[in-house]
Amino acid sequence: MEGRENEASKLAEEIEEREHLERERDKKKEMGFMYGVVKEQVATRKLKMKMKAKYYVPPAGPIKWKPPPYEVAIDAIGDQSRLTSGMKEVYNGNSALYASCPSPWDDEFLAIHGDDTHGQTFQQWMDKIDKRIPCGEARSHIYICPVGSDYSPLLIKSILNVVSAFCHGCRVHELPFVPIDPSWYYNVNDWMSDSSGSDDDEDDVDDNKTNNMKKNIKKNVKKNNNNYNKYDSNASESDDDDDEEEEDERTKWQREIKEKLEKRRKEEAAARKVRSRRRKKMAARSANRIKVCAGPILDYLKNLLKNEWHGADNAYMVLAISMHELVDPHSASTIDIQVEAMQRKASAFKVEKIEPHRKILAEAIMKGKEARDNARAIEKELAIEYRKFTLAIEKLYKDAEKNWEGLEERIDVDDRVGILSFKYLDPLFGLSNEEKERANSNGRHDENIGALIRRACKRMTHTFGHLFGMEHCIYYHCRMNGCISIDEQETSPVYLCPVCLRKLHNACGIHTTRRVMERYYENRKFYGGIWRKAFPDVEDWYKERVARIDNAL
Repeated sequence: MEGRENEASKLAEEIEEREHLERERDKKKEMGFMYGVVKEQVATRKLKMKMKAKYYVPPAGPIKWKPPPYEVAIDAIGDQSRLTSGMKEVYNGNSALYASCPSPWDDEFLAIHGDDTHGQTFQQWMDKIDKRIPCGEARSHIYICPVGSDYSPLLIKSILNVVSAFCHGCRVHELPFVPIDPSWYYNVNDWMSDSSGSDDDEDDVDDNKTNNMKKNIKKNVKKNNNNYNKYDSNASESDDDDDEEEEDERTKWQREIKEKLEKRRKEEAAARKVRSRRRKKMAARSANRIKVCAGPILDYLKNLLKNEWHGADNAYMVLAISMHELVDPHSASTIDIQVEAMQRKASAFKVEKIEPHRKILAEAIMKGKEARDNARAIEKELAIEYRKFTLAIEKLYKDAEKNWEGLEERIDVDDRVGILSFKYLDPLFGLSNEEKERANSNGRHDENIGALIRRACKRMTHTFGHLFGMEHCIYYHCRMNGCISIDEQETSPVYLCPVCLRKLHNACGIHTTRRVMERYYENRKFYGGIWRKAFPDVEDWYKERVARIDNAL
C-alpha cells in the first residue's frame, strides 16, 4: 500500500510540475518574450490594441480628430440608384460588418495628419484620369519584381496570392529577381557635403550676396537721391533748415536699409549652416547600415515599363519589393531646397510684418486701452502666421530625416511604378544573429514568419490602393486608413470599406455580383488557408459578408 501511495504521490507531483511548466510557458507567451515578434507586446500596447480592435474605445483626454458624420460617409459611396440589389448590398454602408473610423490615439496617423487628410469620395476618384481599367482590356496586368535574392519563397508565394485575391480581375505575374546594381547602394560620402559646397564656397556665396546687396543699396540710394532732387527742384524756396532735415531723413533711411539687409544676410548664413549640420548628422546616422537608393530602382522600372520589354503594352503597374532598407537622398536634397525657400519667406515675414508692428504696439500702449488691445490682437495674428512657417519647416525636416533614415515605400502613381521595403516589417529587425536564434527558438519561428506575412500582406494591399489612385480613407475602419506605425497597422482590418471597395471594383473591372463573389471567395481562400492563425477572424468576416449578399439576391 505504501509503495502504491508513493507512486501515486510521485505521479501527482509530476503532473503538477508539468502543469506548472505549461502555465509558465503560456505566461511567457502572454507577457512577451525578450526577443521576436512579442517584443512589441508591452502591456500598455497590448491593452490598447485589444481595446481599439474590439471595442473602439476612444483615447483619454481631448479627441484630436473626429470621424465625419454618418450621412457624409454614406454620400461618399456615391449614387447607387442604377445598381442591382446584390451590388447595393455589396456597397451597403449601413451593414454592421463595417464600423466607422475610430478616434485616434495621440501618436496615430489621424491625430497627427488629420487636418491634412480630407478623404476621397468615389466621385472624386472617378474624376481622376487613368485610374480605371475597363473590363476586358488587355492592359490589366500587374507585375511583382523582387529586388535582390534574399527572399523566402513562402513570402513571395503569399504576396502573389494576396495580391491576386485583392486585385481580382487583374492578372498578377512574378518577374525574375533583379540583382542590385552597385550604383544603387547608398554611399554616405556622396551626400555628406552640403549642396551649396564647402565652408569656403559658402563664404564665397555670402560675399556674392553681400555684393549684390550693396549694388541694390546703391541703386535704391541713387533712386532716392533723384526723388529728393526732384523734390528739391520743386521746392527751391524752402529754408536751409528743411534741407538739413531732409538730409537727416535720407541718411537715416539708408542706415535702416543697410541694417535690414545685413541682418537678413546673417540670418540666412546661420540658417544655411544649421541645415548643413543637420543634413550631415542625418546622413552619417545611417552610414553603418547597408541601404539601397529608391530613385535608381524607380528609374529602372520606368525604363522597363516604357521602353524595353513587352510590359509597355499591357502592364498596368509594376511594384518592386525589397528586403533592404531604402533611402531617397535626391528627395532629401529637394526638401533641403524647400526648407531654404521657406526660411527666406519666414525671415522676410518677420522683417516686413512683425518688426514694424512692434513699433506700432509701443505707440499704441500710450494711446489707451482700445488701441492697445487692437494692436495686441494683430500681434497674435502675426504670431500665428509666423508659427505656420516654423511648423512647415519642422515638417519638411521630418520628411528629409525620413528620406535619410529609411523608407517603407516610394511610389509614383502617374508612372504606375513603386518600390516597397519589408525590412522594417520583420519582427526580428535590428536584432543580432544570436538574438535572432534565440527569438526563433522555443517554437517561435512559425509565429515570427506569420507576423512578417501578415504585415507584408497588409502593406502590399495598402500600397496597391495608392497605385490605383486611392487616398487615405476617413469614412470607415478600412485597409486604406493611414498608418504611421506597425502597431497602428496591426489594428487596422484587411478588408476595404464600401467607399474604397467601389473604387477598387471599378479599377479592376468588377461590375457584377458574380465577379464580386468570386473575389470574396479568393480572399476567403487565402485568409482561411495556412495563415489562418496570422489573420484571426478574417475568414469568418468574409463568410458573413458572402452570406449577406446571398440573402439580398
